Amino acid sequence: MRPPDLIRGMVEGAGGACRFLQNATRSSRPLLRAILTSSICAALAIFACGGQAGAVEARYVCSGGARVVADFSPPSAANGHVTLTFETGRKITLPQALSADGGRCADNDIEFWIKGQNATLTRGGVRQSCSTR
Repeated sequence: MRPPDLIRGMVEGAGGACRFLQNATRSSRPLLRAILTSSICAALAIFACGGQAGAVEARYVCSGGARVVADFSPPSAANGHVTLTFETGRKITLPQALSADGGRCADNDIEFWIKGQNATLTRGGVRQSCSTR
């Protein structure tokens, strides 16, 4: 379907807008049609851009007492990652890693593996269970 046909189909489906155009005087129709078309294009652009989620933040409390804020990259990011911020202010960014279940981000020393509202934080071989608060 060509873009003008798509827009025309949307206008025709809008019913009230179409009747409004039909009742307008001949001289005002081109202007009204341009305004309506612009409005529909703007609405489509907002809808298309609004569908992409941004980065997500989640706060976790871990069994070892650690409190962690996880900032996950948006789904549109070329390379997924998470930035962990600990209570001490220390920040670590971990790249997304292969996972058969849940979301896993890891480097050589630290692994952060989320499944639903729970996560496992492994540092220096020590595992802590974490949950969102």
